[in-house]
Amino acid sequence: MAHEIEQFTDGTAAFASARESAWHGLGTITEGAMTAEDHELLQVRRRHCCR
Repeated sequence: MAHEIEQFTDGTAAFASARESAWHGLGTITEGAMTAEDHELLQVRRRHCCR
């Protein structure tokens, strides 16, 4: 099964999860739930450094 998650040139992926890794093993794992502001900051950082 394909994950179809965008992967950036620095090896990170456009996926975030709270506390547990997903089956595909990609993305950012956080210690707890992210706020909308946290998520937006993560996206902005990736847009500027990883495309």
